[in-house]
Amino acid sequence: MRNRDTPYAATLVVAASDSLNKCGANFVCDGTDDQVEIQAAIDALPTGGGYPFGGGKVALLEGNFNFSDEVDVGSGANQNIAIIGSTGTYINWSANPATQSYLFRVNVAGGTCTFRDIYMYGANYANSGGIYVTSANPCNIDHVYINAVNHGVYHLIEGVVTGCRITNCPICIQAYGRCEIAGNHLRSKGAGTVILMGVLPDVTVTGNTIIGEETGAWGIKFQAPADHCSIVGNTFRDCQGGGILMSEGVVGEHNIITGNAFYKGDGADPSFGIACGGSHNVITSNTFHDLVKAIHLYAASSENTVGFNNINSCTAGIANLGTGNILEHNLES
Repeated sequence: MRNRDTPYAATLVVAASDSLNKCGANFVCDGTDDQVEIQAAIDALPTGGGYPFGGGKVALLEGNFNFSDEVDVGSGANQNIAIIGSTGTYINWSANPATQSYLFRVNVAGGTCTFRDIYMYGANYANSGGIYVTSANPCNIDHVYINAVNHGVYHLIEGVVTGCRITNCPICIQAYGRCEIAGNHLRSKGAGTVILMGVLPDVTVTGNTIIGEETGAWGIKFQAPADHCSIVGNTFRDCQGGGILMSEGVVGEHNIITGNAFYKGDGADPSFGIACGGSHNVITSNTFHDLVKAIHLYAASSENTVGFNNINSCTAGIANLGTGNILEHNLES
C-alpha cells in the first residue's frame, strides 16, 4: 500500500461550455479563455516524489474549448501527464496570438506526456501553433488531428507521433531527433515542409502519407546533418519542391531511405524524388512516378549506395554528380 504522503496518479475531468453532461466534471469551461480551466486541472495533478510518481490524466469531454493563450504541460515537474479527449473534443485558437504560441507547451522534466483523441484548429492564424515540446522527455501524440496552424508538432524529441492527421500547416512536424513518426496523414500548406528533420540522430519515419500540393513544398527536408535516420515505406504525393531533400550544405550520413513511393499527383511535376548531398546513405527499393528527376546526387555526395529503385515515366532518372557513389540494379522505364 502506498503511503498517503507519496504522490499518486489522478484523473481530472474538464467539460467544455457545450459538453452535454457536465455533472461529473472537476472543471467546467465557459467558452472563453478555456485554457485557464485546463491549466488548473493540469496544475492540480500530484507532483513531487520523483519519477515515476506524480501526474495523471486530464480528460477533456466532447465540445469546443477556445484558447487565447498557451497551456503549460508539466512546468518542469516530475510527472507523467496524459491529455485525453473523446469523440468530438475540439480545441481552437479564438484569435491570432500576439507572438508565436502553441496550444500546448510541453515541459515535463522527468516523466512522459501523452496526447490522444483531440482535434486542434488554428484558423490559419499567423502565430498559431499546435504542440511544442520543450523538454527532452518522451511525448507521445496518438490519433490527434491538427489543422490550419503554422507549426503542427514542433521540436519533437524522444517521442512518437502515430495515427495522426496534420494538415494545412507550413510545417507539419519538426522532428528534432530520436523519435518515431508512423502511420500519419500529413499535408503541408503553401511552400512548406511536411516533416522538417532536426539536429539529433535516429528519427524513424515510416508508413506515412505525405502530401505537398503546392510549388516549393518539400516532403521531408533535413535542416541539419541528422544521421542514422530511417525513412521507410512512405507515400509522397504532389511534393512539388521534392520528396526528400538532404542538400549539399546539410551533410547527413548513414541514413536509410527505402521502400518509399513518389507520385506526381494532380499538381505540377515534382522537381525531385530524392536529392542527396550526404555520404554513406542507402537509397534502395523506392518507386518514382512522373517526376522531373527521380534521384539527384549533389557534387558533395559521396559513397552512397543507390540500388534496386524503380523509375517510371520520369523526365530524368538518376543524376550522379558526386564521387564514389554506387549505382546498381536501378530500373528505368
